[in-house]
Amino acid sequence: MIKNQHNIIKVNLLFLNLLTIVAHQWKQPLNSISLNILKIEIKEDYTEESIKQCSKNINNQLNHLSETLDEFRKFFRNVNELKDIKLDMILKSTEMLLEDDLTHNNITLKINYNDNIVINVIPNEFKHIFINLISNSKEAFIEKDIQNRTIEINSFIENDKTIIIYRDNAGGIPKNIIDRIFNLNYSTKETGTGIGLYMCKNIIEKHGAIIEVENIEYGI
Repeated sequence: MIKNQHNIIKVNLLFLNLLTIVAHQWKQPLNSISLNILKIEIKEDYTEESIKQCSKNINNQLNHLSETLDEFRKFFRNVNELKDIKLDMILKSTEMLLEDDLTHNNITLKINYNDNIVINVIPNEFKHIFINLISNSKEAFIEKDIQNRTIEINSFIENDKTIIIYRDNAGGIPKNIIDRIFNLNYSTKETGTGIGLYMCKNIIEKHGAIIEVENIEYGI
C-alpha cells in the first residue's frame, strides 16, 4: 500500500509539473493574441490589410497552442516523431510567432539564417527552446530597463556538429546563480516557475546535445 501511495504521489507530481510547463508555454502565445485583439479594439492602423494580418497572427498562435497540447499527449504515449528539418525553418517559425511581442517590447531579433543546416529533432518541441530563451531575454530587458534591446542567434557547423549561439545584451547572469539556472523550480523572479530553462535543457539533452551558458563582455 505504501509503495502504491508513493507511485500515486510521483504520478501526481509529474502531472502537476506538466501542467505548469503547459501553462508556461501558453503564456507567450496568449500574450500575442491579446496584443492583436487590442490592436483591433483600439483601431490602431485600422485598415483591411492590418486586420487580416492580426487575424493571421492570432490563427498562428492558436495553432501553436494546439500543437503544444498534442506534444504533451504524445509525451504520455511515449511517441517521439523525430524528423530531419532545416534549422532556419524552426527559427523563422519562432520569429513569426513572437513578432508582435518583440515589436511591442522594442526588441530587435537578429538571426543568421543558414539554410544548409539540417537537424534531426521533434520540430515543434525544439522550437520551444528559442521561445523560452527569447521570453527570458524579454523579461530581463524589462526588469533592467535596457534601452537598445537586441537578441542575436547564429548557427554554424564545426567538426560535423551543429553549433547554435544565442546572445542578448540584457546585462548577463549574476555569477552566484549562473550554475543553477537550469535546475528545476529555480527562479529569481517572484512569479517565476523555474520551469522554462529546465525544460530547455531537457529538450536539448533528449536530442543528444548539450547547452552551456556564459557571460560575455558588453553582451552583443
